[in-house]
Amino acid sequence: MFKTPTKKIPDPVLGTELAGKMIASVPYPAVAIGGIDGSNLGSVLAAGARNWAVVRAVCGSDDPYSAILRLRDIAQRHS
Repeated sequence: MFKTPTKKIPDPVLGTELAGKMIASVPYPAVAIGGIDGSNLGSVLAAGARNWAVVRAVCGSDDPYSAILRLRDIAQRHS
């Protein structure tokens, strides 16, 4: 979805507009991943993503449990 330093060779950045078009155009489940955190998860979900994954947003947090709760709350507001 977004630029991320997690991978040595990163996947192309799609952004929410292109990813949303791709998600809407296929009948298969998709998982949005890459640079997703609390600041942009709402836009990822608004673009049509129903499945998403994060790494740094939780593992890089000083309080992973609170980070998970924040992401869950954002996701619930968009469901």
